[in-house]
Amino acid sequence: MQKTSIWLLLSLAYSLSSARKQRERYAPVTYHQDDINVLSQGLLQLGTELKMQVSYSKNHIGHLYKQLNTLNASVVELLTQVSQQERKKEDLDRRAEQLDRRNEDLYQLVAELQHQLVAGIKQREKFSERLNLLEQKMEDAVFFKAGGLSLTDVMDDIMPFLQRQSQRIDELFAEVEMQQNQSHKRDALIKKLREKVKSKHKLKSVKNGNGKKTPDV
Repeated sequence: MQKTSIWLLLSLAYSLSSARKQRERYAPVTYHQDDINVLSQGLLQLGTELKMQVSYSKNHIGHLYKQLNTLNASVVELLTQVSQQERKKEDLDRRAEQLDRRNEDLYQLVAELQHQLVAGIKQREKFSERLNLLEQKMEDAVFFKAGGLSLTDVMDDIMPFLQRQSQRIDELFAEVEMQQNQSHKRDALIKKLREKVKSKHKLKSVKNGNGKKTPDV
């Protein structure tokens, strides 16, 4: 509608201009009042429509600016979230590495305790053998010929030492079992952290893929 009005006004102005040029060739320039009124009204209407068009363009441009500002804010927020996820991933990686190192130290400690445990078991076997030999000798005689010690005296001397050795071996068994339990717990925690890191990485990849899409304006 606006384009048609503008085209009609321009055609009318062109016709008036052509007619004026033709009249100028043969007679002095004179303007008819009706032509002047029509031209004035046309120019007034043209100015009004141009003003409306300018106002519409300004409003549309303002709307576009608002959408661009919203888009920029969304992009900034997305970049901030990606940066935070990166820092969290790095922190989880560091914690996983620390747990790996601690787990290695724990395995070494368990191996050492197992070595001590084996040594303690061998020592207990030796004591058991000696005790069996001693019991066999005690069965033949109540008193030793050399020292004249009674069976009760001999047992009183040996039993505290054997009890200490037995207690030490039991403590080693308990410590090895505790270290093994801690090792299993650390393995489970490391596995959980690694799965969490993978999940964060997948989430970041999905967000980056969505962020590449340009929203409609």
